[in-house]
Amino acid sequence: MMNRCISIFMLIVFGFLSHHAPAQDIFDREHSYAFANYLFLCGEYKMASAEYERLHFLQPQDTLILLRLVQSYWLAGNRQVALEKIEKNLGNPDVKISSGLQKEYIRLLILNSRYNQCRKYISETVCLPEPDTQFLKLSNEILAGNFETARVLLQKPGALMSFPLTNQYQILLSKEAQFHYKKPAVAMILSGLIPGSGKLYTGNWKDGMVSFLMVFGSAFQSYRGFTKYGTGNAYGWIFGGISLIFYTGNIWGSGKAAHMTNHRFLHAIHSDAENILLHYH
Repeated sequence: MMNRCISIFMLIVFGFLSHHAPAQDIFDREHSYAFANYLFLCGEYKMASAEYERLHFLQPQDTLILLRLVQSYWLAGNRQVALEKIEKNLGNPDVKISSGLQKEYIRLLILNSRYNQCRKYISETVCLPEPDTQFLKLSNEILAGNFETARVLLQKPGALMSFPLTNQYQILLSKEAQFHYKKPAVAMILSGLIPGSGKLYTGNWKDGMVSFLMVFGSAFQSYRGFTKYGTGNAYGWIFGGISLIFYTGNIWGSGKAAHMTNHRFLHAIHSDAENILLHYH
């Protein structure tokens, strides 16, 4: 809110200056670029992108403006739009794609989950220092979930190990290697043998205890009904049916719990890796 107030104040000041200094064009490239940079540094990325769009329209060959435009879009949360801005200029012979734009393009390909396209671009087109190239390859494989391939890249001799953010990826890969992935089939078999044990296996202790109590509680009521009223009474059959439903649901739920446990872990790894990539410059 404070940034927006400052931005409005600056607009008022610019308007005042334009009224009292008509000889000076405050909307020329220099002043417009300064104002766009001011908005960018204040974190007003959406407003900054509008200013950079106007500047890019006037000077499409200026790659610095294009870089700032792309950064404004993805920092504002519009990663797809940012990617499209670069791709629109890749085939333009009048625009020289700088190393900064190449880095942003590769990062955006990864953040938009276009991993195969990223591999192809790095191998065929990219012209960056070797440490940057290797780091971006590593980022792509980790975020694609190819952890073994990422470990192979880390084992290769070269400048990658001296890259500032590599150590953070090593910690993530070590964490992934130590995680015990839950097998849905094992969880379902365990719950088939002892209701709730499959959910205990996945780490869902409360759900496991509830499943155990529900299945055995209803099964006991069914047994009690048959013992007390005989097989001709509906009491035992009703609770027997309820017990069967709980038992079946417990087996299916254990398999799903295993999937969800693995998914939550991989999502956390992906989120941490993405955060590391966002700090790459």
